Parts: sequence; C-alpha cells; structure tokens
Amino acid sequence: MNPRDLKERLAKEIDLSHLSEILRDEAMQSLVYRVMKNLSAEIMKKVPENKLEEFIMVSEGGDSEKTQAFLGNFIYNLEGFTEELIQKEVAEFKSSSKYMS
Repeated sequence: MNPRDLKERLAKEIDLSHLSEILRDEAMQSLVYRVMKNLSAEIMKKVPENKLEEFIMVSEGGDSEKTQAFLGNFIYNLEGFTEELIQKEVAEFKSSSKYMS
C-alpha cells in the first residue's frame, strides 16, 4: 500500500473535521508515517534474514504486485496482516492522539 492510498483510506476512518486543514494534514501525515513505519518493521520481522536483500531489491523496484507476491511467500494472508496492523494503529491513534481531543 502506498502512502497516498493509505492516507485516503485513513481519512475515511478517522473524523478530523473538527481540526483546521493544517492540523488535519499534520495528523494524517503523522498517522500515515506511523502506519508505514510499523508495517515495514513487522514485515521485516517476517522475511527471513537470508531473503532481506532480495526483498529490498523487489520493493525498491516499485512493482507492488511483485512485492506482494514476494511477501506472500512469508506472510500468510498479507492483506489480513496489513489490515490488522492498520486497525491497531487507528485504534491507538484514536485513543491517544492529541488530534482527537
């Protein structure tokens, strides 16, 4: 999932209409960064060490289908894995973010 698609999706799940446009953008950037960082960290834990270099090459190639196919070898139900992590981050954001006051 690329950051732009993630931002659009998160905007549908989190109501930030009470914030100014500047604060909404700041909140979204913060959440997108957090989700992408944690998703990357969790993926790296699943990819065997001897396959990390290959994973980096595949992911830097920019072809999301190839990246997903590669990760599918190591992460059962990649879509569900991603969804679960996103929902966890959204819940944490909603419960602890200064933007949700």
